[in-house]
Amino acid sequence: MASLTSNKNPAAGDAAGLWNASLLGGFEAPELAPKSPHVQAAIASLQREFIAEALRIASVKAWHAADDLDLGDDACARRSIRIAIQNLREAATGFRQLEALAAAIEALRQGEAGR
Repeated sequence: MASLTSNKNPAAGDAAGLWNASLLGGFEAPELAPKSPHVQAAIASLQREFIAEALRIASVKAWHAADDLDLGDDACARRSIRIAIQNLREAATGFRQLEALAAAIEALRQGEAGR
């Protein structure tokens, strides 16, 4: 069995070393060229959809948790609360990524305008 800290896979060739993953050290992502503003805008749109959907799920699960508590079903309420919190965290993470993406899009537009 291969080690999780190894970044070598004989079958994968040169692509195996692109992401050096390890359990203790995280990962090192390769440097990527910046995407065009059009591509980043499309990514931002998809990110917005993801955030909205995560928030919708969180609200529905919170509503279900309230109903479960009214019915005296604490186990289902606990599960619904856990799912609601998980989706709120995902939405918050996604929103931070969206803000970073918006800043990158603006920087690219300013860079193109300055040429």
